[in-house]
Amino acid sequence: MKYHDNYFGGEPFGGREVVFLQNEPIYIMTYYGLVDESVSNFEAVYKILQKALSLIPEDYPFRGPSEYSEDGLTYKNSYTGEIDNFFGEEIISSAEGKEIYKAKYIGGFVNQRK
Repeated sequence: MKYHDNYFGGEPFGGREVVFLQNEPIYIMTYYGLVDESVSNFEAVYKILQKALSLIPEDYPFRGPSEYSEDGLTYKNSYTGEIDNFFGEEIISSAEGKEIYKAKYIGGFVNQRK
């Protein structure tokens, strides 16, 4: 198996993850998001995002866990579907409950019918 993550940084950002089996693509997920214009401390936002993404659930590996909090920020992830066909959204909110980051994603298995 081989895994590729093509991240196109900046604000907003986007990317795609592809898994290959014997050099054939079998899975893809695309994502697109941004930090709210009112945020000046990008480092704190991306710190909690990176931590949440490192806690990816094995049973539903779509971005991060359903909820994670750290340093007054809360990451929430909601999705619909299963690994073969899904979409979702992740949000980071400030301690006051203001959404300061949002990303959407979609993905699933590809190249399944021969």
